[in-house]
Amino acid sequence: MTAAEQPGGAWQPARRSYAQLKQRSKAKSWVNRLARRAGGLVRPLLFDADAPRGLLRALLFDAYRQPRAPFGKAVFDRHGNPRRAFAGWMAGADDELRPLVGDLAFPELPANERIILVLLPPREVAARAALLTELSARATLLVLLTEAGVAPELPDGAAAMWLPAPAVSRRVFLKALAQRLAAYAPAYAVVGGAEAAELAAALEQRNVPVVALAAAAEAYRRQPAELGTLVGQASAVVLPSPAERAAALSLLPSLEGRVGVQAPAAGEALAPLVDRLGSAAAARVEAEIALVRSADRGRLTLDAAALRESIRAWRRERLTPVALGANKPRRPYAGFHPLIYAEAHAGACLAERRYPLAHWIEQGQPAGPWAQPVIGPPTGALAPTALKVMLHSHFHYVDLAPEFFGRLARNAARPDLFLTTGSAEKARLLERAAAGYAGRVEILQVPNRGRDAGPFFTGLRESLLSGGYDVAVHVHGKKSETSRTRIGDGWRDFLWENTLGGQHAMLDATLAAFAADPRLGLAYPDDPHLVGWARNRRAAELLCRDMGITEELTTFVEFPIGNMFTARPAALAPILDLDLQWTDYPPEPLADDGTVIHGLERLMPAIARKAGYGVASIHVPGTSWD
Repeated sequence: MTAAEQPGGAWQPARRSYAQLKQRSKAKSWVNRLARRAGGLVRPLLFDADAPRGLLRALLFDAYRQPRAPFGKAVFDRHGNPRRAFAGWMAGADDELRPLVGDLAFPELPANERIILVLLPPREVAARAALLTELSARATLLVLLTEAGVAPELPDGAAAMWLPAPAVSRRVFLKALAQRLAAYAPAYAVVGGAEAAELAAALEQRNVPVVALAAAAEAYRRQPAELGTLVGQASAVVLPSPAERAAALSLLPSLEGRVGVQAPAAGEALAPLVDRLGSAAAARVEAEIALVRSADRGRLTLDAAALRESIRAWRRERLTPVALGANKPRRPYAGFHPLIYAEAHAGACLAERRYPLAHWIEQGQPAGPWAQPVIGPPTGALAPTALKVMLHSHFHYVDLAPEFFGRLARNAARPDLFLTTGSAEKARLLERAAAGYAGRVEILQVPNRGRDAGPFFTGLRESLLSGGYDVAVHVHGKKSETSRTRIGDGWRDFLWENTLGGQHAMLDATLAAFAADPRLGLAYPDDPHLVGWARNRRAAELLCRDMGITEELTTFVEFPIGNMFTARPAALAPILDLDLQWTDYPPEPLADDGTVIHGLERLMPAIARKAGYGVASIHVPGTSWD
């Protein structure tokens, strides 16, 4: 084995220089680094030192840790999440809310009985007498009167409670009230009156499903958005009659087809409809848990408690106008991308707040860009396949070579190895590390351009095109030492565990899947995180144009995060046909996003599909990198 140097003088200019993609300037990068360092110094002074912290919080927040209206953008990011400097402190806001309703006389209700909350202004109670009477026969009723007025007559056994005019903002008071009412663990709540939308929002945020009693459509004619807000906040909305429902839909056609927008049929009593809708909403979380657990348990990545919270969080987050994926949900099921599915099924998953995974299973697991087959650990020892396999690994950090060979030894397969690195000294170290490998090894010194992608797509292009290999495996020695999050070691362990193996012979399992399915073109680790394009869409669009990819680029994207994968060379044809040159890759230091490398990484599944091949995920249960 010898190290073959590829001299820099041999570089040829590309037909199109992708290195010229606009990146963050050095000046901007320097300013950002300076700002992060300054923030690290200033933040403790502002939030840990008593005097500055008190002044800043008094400016931005009220006494209950709720942001003051003018400062929302200072407190929340563009996704609606509290900025990192405030998140921990704001998490304790519930402690400040409790005293706001501590002096109210909440009635004692029978334990272990079904409870329905009803929040109405007194003037509506008489009009809803039949509803209240029928509901009181079905459950223990707690009626909260939301405005001052004449004491109404209530059904026997119904507990009543007047809500005083709050000494704080109504919004903060309703948050405190909802927190206290949730302690009753009610089956659901029924709300009405001018505050119905606010009441619904506060209760639904506490996982209390709400059936809202809407006014006649005429009440929304001047402000139809108010009806839309009510529908968006409550689990279900009931209009007075079929005619009123039709009139409401004429005001807001977008509500057409919404399961939760109902009206009693002609001659039908209101109570059975309200109870049916409320009971269905109350049972939805458990029903969706049952749907999810009816599928392949081995692909489920959340335990029972985490799954329940994930479903509840999905429902809560759809109440606020934040971007899909703002709170960075995790993948609940291997091979399934819930955000791509939700975007394609917006009516059910966004408007109706159905949990995407449960809805997908309920619909019979339809095929689409949101789902792909999964390669799991082998159930026993696997013999080497008849496939001719090449395995490329790029080593910027050659001290990782022993781990690489240790993982490789877990498998029966002995592919031809192509090891690349950036200096003659590193090449010699790789040669020593590979001395005991029972197979062909070729070590190449390559330019420090293109990270791991350049050595594979450019340095090994001829080997990939030669026709001598059925399958190519691509990994690299990832450390990410410059990342401020220091995620490199855990990320590499996750990627290598799934691609090469360790606990299981995952290289053997993946090659067996390729041998069994000649149309499988690409497989890669099923990352638990769900990400979008970041600043890489422009690079991807340019590459799509040059590769002739016409596939729609959805908001979210499924791809081999970390750029480690197994592929048929034929499935890489669209990239290899670009004939990328070393000058197509930007020089170091490389930007975190926006380069040709990041664009190619996100397009890998689309590239394989363009070549006529399918895509699969690789999933070792229990693996993650955070």
